[in-house]
Amino acid sequence: MRNLKDILKKEKKKLFDYQQGNIRPIKTTRPYLQEPWEGLLPKSCIVIGGHSSAGKSYELDMLMGELLDVDLNPDAADYVWLNFSLEMPLFSLMVRYLSKVLQIPKEQVIMKKFTEEQNVQVREALEVWQDGRYFLQDEPTSPNEYFELVDTFCKENMDKKAIFISIDHVVLLDGDGNTTASVNSVLRHTNTLKLRYDNVYFIYLSQLSSNFFGRLNERDNHSAPKDTDTFYSAQLNQIADYTIIIVNPFQLGINEWLRFSPERYPHLGKYMSEVDKNNKASFSTEGLLFYHVVKNREASRGYTNLFIHELYPRTEKIVTASSKADYVSKKAKEEWQSLLGDSKAETGREKIEPNKEFGPDMFDPPF
Repeated sequence: MRNLKDILKKEKKKLFDYQQGNIRPIKTTRPYLQEPWEGLLPKSCIVIGGHSSAGKSYELDMLMGELLDVDLNPDAADYVWLNFSLEMPLFSLMVRYLSKVLQIPKEQVIMKKFTEEQNVQVREALEVWQDGRYFLQDEPTSPNEYFELVDTFCKENMDKKAIFISIDHVVLLDGDGNTTASVNSVLRHTNTLKLRYDNVYFIYLSQLSSNFFGRLNERDNHSAPKDTDTFYSAQLNQIADYTIIIVNPFQLGINEWLRFSPERYPHLGKYMSEVDKNNKASFSTEGLLFYHVVKNREASRGYTNLFIHELYPRTEKIVTASSKADYVSKKAKEEWQSLLGDSKAETGREKIEPNKEFGPDMFDPPF
């Protein structure tokens, strides 16, 4: 227990430092994290939800790359990151990440040798993983072990400009088989750590509950994700400053997403269908990820709560005499055709023979 008279001076100085630009919110280009500070303040907790294969782990990788980017954040060389990767092994994470970076299918990442240009891209993409700022915990971890590990990590890095803690996925921190009790413990520990350390930030990933999938329908606003759709949402929402839910409606069998007045989303006009007789439009879904911001603790009323990310470049073609714009992805169709093609197609590896003189200790990758 501390007297406010004794501690307020420190907080007033911190406010003055923000006003003078001596301290700045940590930057990211992710649009859903721009309000209200155009960046992150210490002790923030971000929850990213989504259905399977929506891109939650990839989004975490993108966030890590941006937050640790010295061009965006000049102090980033003095940041550290501890990731609890409890769903996928590191190799799978790396393959997924490189597939996105190189914009090639995952099978090509593994089965086809990189070109010299791709080697450069891979080297640059993985550089952030190898510079000593990134730490990984990928073994089964109980909530109490999580607290001890994070507490020790934060204590050892109290002098750093920022400490990031991430969990992929939070419900997998289940030491005793009682998931509800485990999640409650993790979030209680999170609150303790937020109060204990001034330079810590949290990013937690979560799957969506069955409630979300039971509401899915074409052109139906009931399909929109809610803050109650993540696993153990009541507990997560209590600790979260931002809750973002990523949805790939096309992957879920939905061709037209939501139904709304076009004026509601003026920044997303290129993705809308023509209005119906009631002046309502929907979003075409092919090749798009929808980022729904269902909680932003500090934002003012009316903040932007929906963003769209293109998974691949979309081409516009004229399909009617009235010049209706229909955004169609040729790439998606070509990839499906390749998957449905001749299973005996050559891979370019048929004539490769093992080099018996090559040992694991000699391995020096070109990236």
